[in-house]
Amino acid sequence: MQTIFEQLLTWTDENHMAVNYSETKEIIMGPPSITANLPLIKTTTGHIERVNLAKLLGIHLDSNFSWQPHI
Repeated sequence: MQTIFEQLLTWTDENHMAVNYSETKEIIMGPPSITANLPLIKTTTGHIERVNLAKLLGIHLDSNFSWQPHI
């Protein structure tokens, strides 16, 4: 994910855009036994916040693939 994020930053620079770090979140979907020890994404200002629940286009996404937060 770090490599993909760095590619995103390069693309935004080349296209005269910027990433809003305060609104950028990371959600990892999958079993905790596999995803628990993944490293955080690093930025020049710190780390991207990792969340268990995110709202995208009005749909609440849960890291456990549950519809409960949306309902």
